[in-house]
Amino acid sequence: MTLVGVTYVPVAFATQVVAGTNYDFLCTTTVMDGSNTQGAAKVYVFQPLPRQGTAHITHIDKVVP
Repeated sequence: MTLVGVTYVPVAFATQVVAGTNYDFLCTTTVMDGSNTQGAAKVYVFQPLPRQGTAHITHIDKVVP
């Protein structure tokens, strides 16, 4: 799930070392459509080993209360 037009502010994170590093960020979200609706999401990022590529978002999950 990709949330376009949303700002993400990390509030907590976890890491897992594999053939690179997985990062899991818990973020507060604000929809930037004028409504300023707030929520939460988990943003997953993979950082490959040096010289194996660049860090990239693998997916985003909306957190439903």
